[in-house]
Amino acid sequence: MPKAHSLRQLSGDAAESISIDSSGNIYVAGRTKSSDFPTTPGAYDTAYNGGDEDAFVSKLDADLSADVGVWANFTADQTEGSCPLTVQFTDQSTGEITSWFWEFGDGETSTEQNPTHTYNSTGYFTVSLTVTGPGGSDTETREDYIHVTQVATPVADIKANNSDGPITLYQNDTLTITVSLNNNGITEDADWWLAADTPFGLFFFTFDGWTDAWVPGYQSPLFYLDSFEVLNMPVSGLPAGIYTLYFGVDTVMDGNVTWDSVYYDTVVVNIIGYSYLLEKYAPVLKFSSGEGYYPTRVENMIDNSCIQIKENSTCLDLFCDGKGTD
Repeated sequence: MPKAHSLRQLSGDAAESISIDSSGNIYVAGRTKSSDFPTTPGAYDTAYNGGDEDAFVSKLDADLSADVGVWANFTADQTEGSCPLTVQFTDQSTGEITSWFWEFGDGETSTEQNPTHTYNSTGYFTVSLTVTGPGGSDTETREDYIHVTQVATPVADIKANNSDGPITLYQNDTLTITVSLNNNGITEDADWWLAADTPFGLFFFTFDGWTDAWVPGYQSPLFYLDSFEVLNMPVSGLPAGIYTLYFGVDTVMDGNVTWDSVYYDTVVVNIIGYSYLLEKYAPVLKFSSGEGYYPTRVENMIDNSCIQIKENSTCLDLFCDGKGTD
């Protein structure tokens, strides 16, 4: 015999008790003022008997999937990550379902029950699942469900005299090079590079000195590097011209440069030589003594851009680049 449970009496139509048998069939007994209250063939009372109210016993079969409809639901193994982001979607819908239709929010769709989808662009994506079966169809939509962020990369920085450049230095200046790296949590093995493209060739820094061979200065897993001074030297004696310095890391640690995996920064330094000032002031770099003009020579640099000229160890004049004549 089914086991019965009493239900709270409701106004109007009401169920008075409910029971379930050993096969899982459910029986509901109650009263109704409706003349077309739905009943199930095989139940104790299957027809309206007339009068102001009628008693009923309805039977709900154990297998109800074809009659109760479908409800869409789903989960995802991850909803946020860097691009490209691969997400495994899992159908959690209920009811008898014969077809699935997924919309991933990036223009792509799928009819698989449990699809895997890769997002190849950044942004927020709305995902929806529509399920269909004999009991109808239902759609579950989740706004901005997937968030794809920009892929994290190491950020290298190089400065000359604490500047991102370009800067101009004169022969009595000092050149200081500092580097830093924000690894953004990435700890892959990497080649660390410091290079200088100079008027007299391309050179690479190592802890044993500069070399014209293409070799990294260091090899190790990436880590956060605060400002680190790698070079401090006087400019005096350096040939005039443009110096471009490079600092970066290559996450393919093989001693070579793999351009697709190099993250680097540059700074440009313009070195001014004596010859520049000589050419600029050649018309005035001579003096008159008696019957003719006599050449002079540059003795040293003063105040970044000034030159002192001497003849027979006697100071004759002083000319300043951009400052006029003293």
